[in-house]
Amino acid sequence: MIHVLLVDDEPALCEITKIFLEREGGVVVTPSLSAGEALQKIGAENFDVIVSDYEMPGMSGIDLLKALNARGISIPVIIFTGRGREEVVIEALNNGAEYYLQKGGNPRMQFAELRHMILKAARNRRTEQKLADREAEYRDLFQNMLDGFDLLEGVFDGIKDVLVVQNPDHTIVRLNRAGSELLDCTPADAVGKTCYELIGRSEPCEVCATERALKSRHLEEVERFFPELGRYLVCRSNPIIGEDGEVRLLIEQIADISERKRIETALQQANKKLNILNSITRHDILNWMTALLGYLEIEKDMVSDLALLEIIEKEETAAVNIKRLITFTREYQDIGVNAPAWQDVERVVRSAFRHQDLNGVAVEISAGGIEVYADPMFVRVIENLIDNSVRHGEHVTAIRCAIEKSGSGVRFVYEDNGVGIPDPEKPRLFKQGYGKNTGFGLFLSKEILSITGLSIAEEGECGRGARFVITIPPVACRAPGQG
Repeated sequence: MIHVLLVDDEPALCEITKIFLEREGGVVVTPSLSAGEALQKIGAENFDVIVSDYEMPGMSGIDLLKALNARGISIPVIIFTGRGREEVVIEALNNGAEYYLQKGGNPRMQFAELRHMILKAARNRRTEQKLADREAEYRDLFQNMLDGFDLLEGVFDGIKDVLVVQNPDHTIVRLNRAGSELLDCTPADAVGKTCYELIGRSEPCEVCATERALKSRHLEEVERFFPELGRYLVCRSNPIIGEDGEVRLLIEQIADISERKRIETALQQANKKLNILNSITRHDILNWMTALLGYLEIEKDMVSDLALLEIIEKEETAAVNIKRLITFTREYQDIGVNAPAWQDVERVVRSAFRHQDLNGVAVEISAGGIEVYADPMFVRVIENLIDNSVRHGEHVTAIRCAIEKSGSGVRFVYEDNGVGIPDPEKPRLFKQGYGKNTGFGLFLSKEILSITGLSIAEEGECGRGARFVITIPPVACRAPGQG
């Protein structure tokens, strides 16, 4: 449960905000009609997030932020106000506000956005607290290990990965046995030198985990090829923060992933060769199928026997189905071949519709503000749903695509107003071979989505249209630009 302190001098606004925020559950709102009253409540109760108006009698929202900072209280604050000038936003953010939201507009959308900010701020705060607790544990552990130096030496040198203890200026304090083997030097020779000197550089690497960790004060990871060593390495650098808030040391862990990269490259090359072979084979088969269908047409013109004509038509149907299946494999040969990527959902959906002949079907798309981590063939999933609506919906005149919030994740909803899907057929809907066309469309759509943990289900009502829901877990969705 997330506990929210709502600070606003308007009782009616406090009441309606509390109703909207609490109606979906998971949030409890405690209203306060002044910043002074809010400070008293903060001292007596625990809150996860504070939502405050900007302009209030006596003490403003900015004054409240300053008071919290002065007392060392780190509860995230969201400024929720009717004042929208740029200088107000800048002042709020400069004084430590987590988010800023202007009042006005559609109430439902406005309070939904506020609730989203609250959930995100609370989640970030809990994550930061866990990281701080873990960092404290590691700091204590490291200090204890320093006290037991013999034990530290044994653990340090027994670790398979390279471990480097560095000062903030990159000079090495301690290098383990694995590190001395990688860099071809003794641990004593490495002390006092910078890590980049030991690989023949005069300055830090262009992309350096230690440099990033010094700036972010958090664990940073970099994966790259080091030409000086001829190896692919993963470098993880974790800063040790002193009581004064400054970085005292950095612990860098380096893992050699050259073999993994070699295998990945070999697999990519093998897939590429297989795709080329498949493409050539498929091209030749399609040419022969085209010739076969041509000969069947000529044969139909030359035969008058009805029984023979019926056999020829069955042969023609079989040949057409074979041709369709071969063509279908061309479109889906790249499933899982390329690495998943973050994709803007609305952009993908609009791209899918641009390549479809809709025959006048009205389309409504409201899927903005979300990126999904999915296989590059995610667009094929949407195209297949559209094709099914047009091909099998019988009287589809409208298609709607939208994003719905679902806990900490989201759901992408695709629905039409066609005939829908009979209930007895739904259990077989995503099974291989089911369907009126190739029998692979929905089966392969499910496989494409499952690569990154997404799932698909049909929730429509027969006679009122199809409704496909793609569930996107929290780890596979984010707001645009959060990379």
